[in-house]
Amino acid sequence: MAYVQQRSLAVASYQMMPSLNLSQMQNRLARVGLSARLRGASVPRRSVRATTRRPQQPTSLIGLLSFICTVTTPLAPVVLTGTALFAVLLGLQLLLGMAQSPIFPVTAGVVEAWFKPDQWSFGTGLLSLGLGLGAAVAPPVIAWLMSSFGWQRALAWTTATRSSVDCGVGLVRT
Repeated sequence: MAYVQQRSLAVASYQMMPSLNLSQMQNRLARVGLSARLRGASVPRRSVRATTRRPQQPTSLIGLLSFICTVTTPLAPVVLTGTALFAVLLGLQLLLGMAQSPIFPVTAGVVEAWFKPDQWSFGTGLLSLGLGLGAAVAPPVIAWLMSSFGWQRALAWTTATRSSVDCGVGLVRT
């Protein structure tokens, strides 16, 4: 679901730019804020070790922060306009990027906690499969939702999907 959230803004930006009066440069800057997750917040190795004891805590925090960012994105234009809206969108993308930055080390800890050592490659393969599917499926699904219901509802639906998946995983593994 992380890739779905990352791709959502890129796909929805086609309709967002004219409706929010954003320039291409502002749109690009807001999307670049998400790449902070690759460069910005890194997670120390000992934090990954901590996830093997209670893997639900960091994954729940990642899910909660991601939910807040993605649900606020379509709601921000209702309250803000102009420079304030751009600043909030940029800030939300930076926060989303920082929230999702520990996803790979944390999921490695989750695989270590949930699978036996001889099944770690299977668990890691499942994660890679999910990331690849999310990256492949997100653009056409979001484009269809956007053309059918508008960009704000498309972003809200992807957020609802992420929340239901997080809740389902939390119920299964607790």
